[in-house]
Amino acid sequence: MTGGTEQSVHSPVRDESTLRMLSIAGIAGSVLFWVVVVVLGVVTPGYSVVSDYISTLGAINAPYAIVQRANFVMFGGSILAFAFGLDRWSREGRRLWLGIVLIGVFGAGIVGAGVFQDDVANPHSTTAQIHQLVSGVAFVAALIGMSLASWEFERSERWPEYRYRFTSVGLAIVLFASLAVFRVGLDTWWVGVAQRQFLLLLTGWIVLHAVTLYRLTRRPQD
Repeated sequence: MTGGTEQSVHSPVRDESTLRMLSIAGIAGSVLFWVVVVVLGVVTPGYSVVSDYISTLGAINAPYAIVQRANFVMFGGSILAFAFGLDRWSREGRRLWLGIVLIGVFGAGIVGAGVFQDDVANPHSTTAQIHQLVSGVAFVAALIGMSLASWEFERSERWPEYRYRFTSVGLAIVLFASLAVFRVGLDTWWVGVAQRQFLLLLTGWIVLHAVTLYRLTRRPQD
């Protein structure tokens, strides 16, 4: 009786159920993040999606700063949960492990962006400097981490959805080009658009792979 109980507690069914919940967290967190950003952008007086950073919605003295700060923390937490799900599903290979760790760093950086507010009026303040630092680290970690993880997914039997080679190379090129557009757009009138196009690619990767992970955990395993 004891042996049967232990086997049921650690059953594959229970583990896959956990993985599905972690994948749902990645999907829901990404979608909710953009819903909140869009709504706050509409209701915040004088805010422009073209010329203002997303962080401006949570900056000091912003009318709905607490909502956007909570949004950052929620989104970062959902990325951390999803990264844990990726690790549990496909722990094999050093590059894969490093890629997933960097995706986790991305999530932690987004949480940090919610904890430390931007300060539009005083960009050299301590909180603004920390906000900019953790955001920058998060973006670079996401770019490298997603490329490395995709590289290993191409070679892993745990990810049969990766049918085509060089997907990771194409992804890395697109992400680096997108980051370059974002960097060029800094301190320009279209910086809001530049930031959003980069973040949309990052969240798109998360949602795509979270959906794939959810589907994989529902397939009969050999």
